[in-house]
Amino acid sequence: MELFATAALGALVAHVDAVLPDAAAIGVLSRDELTAGVGHLAALRASVERVTALFAAAIARESGRELGSAGLAQSAGFNTPERLVQQLTGESIARSRRLVEMGALLAEHAEMIPVAGDDEAGAGGDGCGDTDSSDADFGSRWDAPIAAALGAGALGLERADAIRDGLGAPTHDGLTPDWRQAARRLVDDAIRFGSTVEELRRDARRTRARLDEERLAREEAQRYELRSWKRWRRPDGMTQYTLVADPLSAATIDAAVDTALSPRTSGPRFTTAEEAARAVEIEHDPRTTEQFAFDTVLALLRTGIGADNGVVYGSARPEVRVVVTRNDLRRAAAAETARTGNRADTGEPSGRRASVGIAHIDGQPLPVTAQSILASICADGFIPALFDESGRALDVGRAQRLHTDRQRTALAIRDGGCLHPGCARPPSMCEAHHITPWSEGGRTSTDDGVLLCRFHHLLLHNTRSWIDRGDDGVYSWHHTPTGELLELRPKGAAAIQIQEMTSRS
Repeated sequence: MELFATAALGALVAHVDAVLPDAAAIGVLSRDELTAGVGHLAALRASVERVTALFAAAIARESGRELGSAGLAQSAGFNTPERLVQQLTGESIARSRRLVEMGALLAEHAEMIPVAGDDEAGAGGDGCGDTDSSDADFGSRWDAPIAAALGAGALGLERADAIRDGLGAPTHDGLTPDWRQAARRLVDDAIRFGSTVEELRRDARRTRARLDEERLAREEAQRYELRSWKRWRRPDGMTQYTLVADPLSAATIDAAVDTALSPRTSGPRFTTAEEAARAVEIEHDPRTTEQFAFDTVLALLRTGIGADNGVVYGSARPEVRVVVTRNDLRRAAAAETARTGNRADTGEPSGRRASVGIAHIDGQPLPVTAQSILASICADGFIPALFDESGRALDVGRAQRLHTDRQRTALAIRDGGCLHPGCARPPSMCEAHHITPWSEGGRTSTDDGVLLCRFHHLLLHNTRSWIDRGDDGVYSWHHTPTGELLELRPKGAAAIQIQEMTSRS
């Protein structure tokens, strides 16, 4: 192996500084040159971050505790290698720790994979999604696919870290194969769909919940214990409140407020005349959305305080949509029966703890146990959207009477917001787009509809682009100005639930 001289990095810095354009040069670039330039710089940054992480890990290795004061960090006046890395890079301490961790992962991966020139080296084509050969040579590491993609340059440091941090390490060795398979799927999705850091971390956490339901139950109980309500008086005479809610409680609060604010913050729109009239009324309401929400909460409190104890309310409860498979709901009910002392067939092998099942609350980033929503389905306005194990919708809830309302619900649950890659607009800020225009015989159905935010909906029409649905059910955006083809990935709880079931079948 050829020795590396750090002086070469100094020369590289000087060369990069010499070729990088200044603001004046950037200001006269064409649109194509601007986007291409950002892409090249992003690739350069990813390469620099990857090598920086390897350097950080080497600094940590040369600062081992066994070396004491003779270690690199202590000899430079720092108590930990992360502090030294922070000083050298100007990054936060959290970021410096991540550099050390990911660098160590990369270094171990580099030592375990076949050396260049071997017959197996480079097997797998582009090295972006196929990490099977690397996995086999990476011992028992569950994060082998992440290291392989990071080392090949297919993933940047932040996206790789989002997958690794979101999944977390398995709680015992028996889960390692499932964790490795999940990491591989998330890596493939990141490369195929260009998922953002936030999307990857969310998907990784949801996947972890499915893989380890007992851990989900423990974390759910811990989150519930963190609930709080705090208040303090401000010098200007106002009172400020801070409310911290667990996912189940937050879903109830959000539903109550969103119902009052609708259609200002309503779901996807196949608007009726009544809905349109209400939209105009709220649009002209002089209150801000924040003031409207405050008045709603205050009105709810006043109603509750003044309620007659002999009257049972419940004819107009805010609705909370819960995505759950029929099998998970049955398992949760059986587990609850077993917990209360009544014997039942939970569907679990003898001697194994009954599983709690998993569910996704629409609008909440983290999943919950299916067992925890059983009472809520009965009492709190939670409406289950049931799917079978093949991902076929069985029921999207009986609270809506009109077919178009059911379509709106199904689209929100499936798409989870605007389908354009990288757009984070939620269903409340989206519109339903007909793939085949109504004037051309298009049907108002969920298969023929997708959610797009107002901006991307107008962009689609104004650029004469179009969306189609392939035989495999995948939606694609044909961008007319550039000829680019974008795969549209549903982000909703139902899509994630179905994907998890499919990957495990």
